Amino acid sequence: MNRDTHISRPSLRMVLRAATILACVGLQGCLLTGEQAKLAATTPATDTYEAVLGAGDAKMAAGDFPAAATLFRNAHTVRPDQAEPLTKLGFALALGGSPAEASEAFRSSLFRNANNAEARRGLGNALVALGEPALAIPQYRAALDRAPEDFRTYLGLGAAHDLAGDHGAAQAVYQSGLAIAPENNDLRHNLGLSQFLGGDEGVGVAALRDVAAAEGSTAQQRQTLVMVLALSGREAEARELAAFDLDPVSIDRNMEYFRTIRGLQDPARRLQAIRAFMAGGRIPAS
Repeated sequence: MNRDTHISRPSLRMVLRAATILACVGLQGCLLTGEQAKLAATTPATDTYEAVLGAGDAKMAAGDFPAAATLFRNAHTVRPDQAEPLTKLGFALALGGSPAEASEAFRSSLFRNANNAEARRGLGNALVALGEPALAIPQYRAALDRAPEDFRTYLGLGAAHDLAGDHGAAQAVYQSGLAIAPENNDLRHNLGLSQFLGGDEGVGVAALRDVAAAEGSTAQQRQTLVMVLALSGREAEARELAAFDLDPVSIDRNMEYFRTIRGLQDPARRLQAIRAFMAGGRIPAS
């Protein structure tokens, strides 16, 4: 986590197959330029399509989501009948901060292949980001019907229930995900936060403490523990933990915000304030 920022986006755990990379980074409306245009003139369209998809995957792995989106649009131009480039485009747009556009890309993908579990999960994520968790829930459930072993869908579905205020349902979902991936820190993290938000503060803090101490824990997971400690009135302990990742100015700013949250009497407003703090964080995970 950068010490000069208030809160950072979490690391994105994406495993993307390496492929032949074409440097096709043009305008959105451009298919291929320069040497790529020459290649397209002499290479079957299927080869061009696969190469551009591979280049987009490489940009996604590097965190260059705008360039990835351009490449996936180009791949869609080559093969407009295929769902895959639209699904990939949706994730690039979502991770690039454009959930409304992402939702349209996922819907277009599903129009071509209604059984695409990845597109269902992506649409659920986009709807949560747009503040529509109730609409996201059936999308996640449809994704689970098609890919019941994908723990990422449990993360999204649980988050949608949490954001809708149904913490009991959220915790049941996280537990189902942990039955599949018992050591997954993201599921354990979201379960602990849900327990805290649902009023089981002691259990939630203990669970988040375990996650923060686990091998491979992230700065964002530690900062979630900082938040719940501060919201529980344990500000000194929260400050000590926050110092592992944040500078003193950021710590002071965060503690002031946590005191504001702690003073809110309306549970809905309290949750909204917590969501604002975690806007780049763990609910929901991509």
